[in-house]
Amino acid sequence: MGIAIEHWGERPSRHEINMAMAEVIALRGTCIRKQVGCVIVTENNRPISSGYNGSVIKGKHCGELECKIEEKCTHSIHAEQNAISYAAKEGIALEGSTLYCTTAPCYICAKMIYQAGIVRVYYTHAYTDDLGINLLKELGIPIIQLI
Repeated sequence: MGIAIEHWGERPSRHEINMAMAEVIALRGTCIRKQVGCVIVTENNRPISSGYNGSVIKGKHCGELECKIEEKCTHSIHAEQNAISYAAKEGIALEGSTLYCTTAPCYICAKMIYQAGIVRVYYTHAYTDDLGINLLKELGIPIIQLI
């Protein structure tokens, strides 16, 4: 099995590697509207947690729940929430870490990111609104779109 990922040059930057990991993790997402992946790394750029959007553990996936693509999803947990929850469950401290996500955080995820002690956020695609981005900016958390 091979995954085709664009090659960025001689040696990819840490940002490119971390975002590529988030993109690969997004492939596990079970939401039929959009697949989102997230990776949280230490100050030394070592991955410590990851998550993708989908149902609760042992819960029914969107395809089994007859979700309608036109409506906002109420079944899936966001990738950021899954990554932060996993870290909490495993006793992994996130203080001082950086979060990479394929989509900008929503307002609720932004609050969780701040409360978890994550100090920086990178994303590639916009969310449906800017509430999460604006909150993180107000709280002094750098949030940078990687294009």
